[in-house]
Amino acid sequence: MRGGKPPRVSKVATNFGDVLLDEKRGQYWHLNEAAAVVFTALSEGRGENEAALRLVEQYGISVERARADAASIAGQMKENGLL
Repeated sequence: MRGGKPPRVSKVATNFGDVLLDEKRGQYWHLNEAAAVVFTALSEGRGENEAALRLVEQYGISVERARADAASIAGQMKENGLL
């Protein structure tokens, strides 16, 4: 993704983790910590590789695992119109 998140999606930090609000559909999406890392990277226009590197840094997982996780998370977000 380039150019940031769609303007209708807002991210808010809560006491229970990050939440996305799809303003157009009025739907909330709770993000686990890994999904929040990926969403932040992608919404900054960084791409899945950068998102994966951030997962490696934060969780100490292998690059291969991080790439697979970032791709899976990004795919789910795209499928749901959040990216």
